[in-house]
Amino acid sequence: KKLGLLVGMLVATFTAVLAIAVSEQADRRVRRAQTAMKLTGAPVLGVLTRAKREWRFSALELRALLQHASANGRGPMRIVLVPVGRTDAGKLLDTIRGALPAGLANTPAPQISIGASVRDFASASAVAGDVPVALVVDSRRVTRGEVALAADLIRQAGGSIGGSIIICDSDRAAAAVWA
Repeated sequence: KKLGLLVGMLVATFTAVLAIAVSEQADRRVRRAQTAMKLTGAPVLGVLTRAKREWRFSALELRALLQHASANGRGPMRIVLVPVGRTDAGKLLDTIRGALPAGLANTPAPQISIGASVRDFASASAVAGDVPVALVVDSRRVTRGEVALAADLIRQAGGSIGGSIIICDSDRAAAAVWA
């Protein structure tokens, strides 16, 4: 009886580990900064999280975004946010605009715009310009394939990716992005 119980526990443990591995591989969404960096070839500039019905972007991440926007302090501040897939970049735009007065000292306000969602070469050409774009990725909805396609299309259109911003629903999901 003890041997049967031991064999049953080993089989159950092996099956559980296999199920976890399969489910991790089956989940094609972008949930980690490493994955986003690998797909875009650019750093993750920040994570937008929801806290008590309010979206927030940390001051450190805002500084990183502004550094990206000013071409590392060598140019005017322009930010082009490009949503990937079914991502809504409007809440990010509102959050950044709301945080700017506290984040800026005596510098001119940056020009922030939202580009069209990149789905094909035409939409990638519309956002590709002289300013590196920041891809906006919703960790709940956007797959790795969508991010890789958007990055490739922007590069083919002659644009460059300066970084990405990941949108999460909770602090726990945001912590998992950086883990």
